[in-house]
Amino acid sequence: MNNNQLLSIGDKLIASVKELFPKHAEFNSWVDHSRSAYVCNISWKLNNDVNRPNKPSRIILVIISREAIEDCNYENREQIIKEKFKDIIQKKYKSFDPDHDVSRYQSPPTEEWFVDSNILI
Repeated sequence: MNNNQLLSIGDKLIASVKELFPKHAEFNSWVDHSRSAYVCNISWKLNNDVNRPNKPSRIILVIISREAIEDCNYENREQIIKEKFKDIIQKKYKSFDPDHDVSRYQSPPTEEWFVDSNILI
């Protein structure tokens, strides 16, 4: 599987969960060669601090291993894979607290959500 295919399938999986996040959330994805994985950075403005109207949320990094995408046989099992993926992301999101106390001069904390073959198969 080449990087374009990895990115395409990863983007389709992320598209299937966008509705779980705030409407103004930003999604940025890429293939991370050092991890051999698809990565999507998700964050949004919290709008909960009058002193910091543009305070960003904690950053979520959804990391889907190349192996998981290759093993899942996405083309033949697309709907099942999307349902499994949505279920795991929904569970993680329910326990996620986007707020933080990091100063405006530091990057917000990052939480990594790993998706491997055991989840998608």
